[in-house]
Amino acid sequence: MRRPRKLDFAAGEYVFMKHCAACHTIGGGDRIGPDLAGVTARRDSAWLTRFISAPDAVRASGDAIAKALAATYMPAVMPRLGIAESDVAQILGYIQKQSDAARRPEAGNSSSPAAAKAADLSALLDPYVRIQQALNVGRVDGVREHARDVAAQAKALGPDAEAIRLAATEIDHPLAIAAVRSAFGALGDAILAYAKDRHATFGAGVKVAYCPMVRKYWLQRGETIQNPYYGQQMSDCGRFVADLPSVGQPATSGTTTRSQQGQQGRSQARADKSVR
Repeated sequence: MRRPRKLDFAAGEYVFMKHCAACHTIGGGDRIGPDLAGVTARRDSAWLTRFISAPDAVRASGDAIAKALAATYMPAVMPRLGIAESDVAQILGYIQKQSDAARRPEAGNSSSPAAAKAADLSALLDPYVRIQQALNVGRVDGVREHARDVAAQAKALGPDAEAIRLAATEIDHPLAIAAVRSAFGALGDAILAYAKDRHATFGAGVKVAYCPMVRKYWLQRGETIQNPYYGQQMSDCGRFVADLPSVGQPATSGTTTRSQQGQQGRSQARADKSVR
């Protein structure tokens, strides 16, 4: 009697085929959802785990990347599939392995996507930095116009910058300064995620800084910390970071300022008092 042929799956392949393959490829282009080739390099692993496990909760949190994905691929919206945590880890490992295998034949090929010219975000950073400077001095004058400029520049970059455009449009409302600061943080996260994904350049003099009080990054020009989240109440609270961060993760390098060491007991409420 002939024995049944044993099916031989690579680690994670069965789980991927069961839960993901109907909507996604790895290097075969977009299907119902996005092509997942290289996604483990572009996105933070903790974010990917949360999104695969509970995409509805991540969207409900207002996450800029999740909102951009929903807008790009609508009406299709990724549902919560009830995937076990161990299976999520296998899926991510399989995606990474397949992505790495697809890149190897392209080594040395100057026409491959990996060798493409890095995106230049200097035109987008100009209005962004003007928003940052306004928030540092506690003003919202002109912020909405600058946000529209950011959104227009993001739209010109194409659909991959949709998360930036959506985050910028959240600032284009008659908001109190506390709400503007919150939306500004989401905008910075979207820009940093895009920049890390595409090895983008920011233009002359732009630095990445981190505020340990709100656990948020921002970008600015100049050698002195200009905190947009606390304004003049704690203008020098934060530190510059040398490497482009994965958003959502605490900064682990850079120079700590006096404010970070001695003023962390101050509350955000003091910084968000009405501006006269």
